[in-house]
Amino acid sequence: MSKPDLEAVIARRMAVQNELSALEKMRAEMEAEDQDLVVAERVLQRLAGRGRGEAPAAET
Repeated sequence: MSKPDLEAVIARRMAVQNELSALEKMRAEMEAEDQDLVVAERVLQRLAGRGRGEAPAAET
């Protein structure tokens, strides 16, 4: 393998690693957002239940 080939492979590998890091960061952000949405959904369901005079559902 020639030096330019090796340099191209190293550069591509670094680009892939950078992209992977960005995707991992995005995944963590999306998981945090999902947890926030789960909490918001539960709160809204409880509030909707109270508005109808229902007893709060047991949490699992």
